[in-house]
Amino acid sequence: IEDDFRATLRKHALIKKGDHVVIGLSGGPDSVCLFHLLLSIKESKQLTIHPVHINHGFRSRAADEDQSYVEALTSSHGIPCRSFVYDCNRIASDEKISSEEAGRRVRYHSFALVAEEIAGTGVPKSQIKIAVAHHLNDQVETVLFRLLRGTGTDGLAGMEYSRDNGSGVAIIRPLLDVKREDIEQFCKENNLAPRTDLTNNQPLYTRNKIRLELIPYIKENYNANFEEAILRLCKIAGDDRAYLGKIADLFFAELLRNAEPGRCALDASGLRELD
Repeated sequence: IEDDFRATLRKHALIKKGDHVVIGLSGGPDSVCLFHLLLSIKESKQLTIHPVHINHGFRSRAADEDQSYVEALTSSHGIPCRSFVYDCNRIASDEKISSEEAGRRVRYHSFALVAEEIAGTGVPKSQIKIAVAHHLNDQVETVLFRLLRGTGTDGLAGMEYSRDNGSGVAIIRPLLDVKREDIEQFCKENNLAPRTDLTNNQPLYTRNKIRLELIPYIKENYNANFEEAILRLCKIAGDDRAYLGKIADLFFAELLRNAEPGRCALDASGLRELD
């Protein structure tokens, strides 16, 4: 797993020497594994690690115990943890969204806040990374989730190894080539004792149902290598997306007639001739 982690960092240029890495640390196996892998390259890469924990308020006492666990874990390595507490059920009700979506929004909002605070100290945004612990199995579940809701080429390409968060800070996924079972084995071999969210093993949310019910059913009844097939689809769709993006950039530059803050002018007749 260490080799896969370092290979992914190199191949996709995810982390540079001297970077500040904001890591989402839930206390579960995935994020605890990522935290320890980042610690293993901290000195050689001269990294500054900024753990961030989100207490979503979903499981009351268990959520508070997760927070205490994470804060004790980072403290044992001499690294302070920033914890944010939200009432995601209330947020979901107020904004008329699912509790899953509310949780996702507050997580990335909190990561962005910490990144902006770091940038405020004079660190260039190009040297700030937000690391999340999505892994290979998450990629498969994400593509299926998007497919069920209706998606195009971009959605089929799955999650990217790196993307801009909208304010110039990269969100990176260093574990995207690592399987869930390898992460769990890594935690066991290194006596990491991560926290376990029991709701992950209950079909309460769409993603849980996909992981616990749909994927096992497809593998048993249609294709035992279904996950590998989905990953091939991701790669093909990702290549298509990248190529189409390059073509679009070329035509945009060719058809651009005037540009100023807030607006631009394009050659309309030229646009109409494009596919």
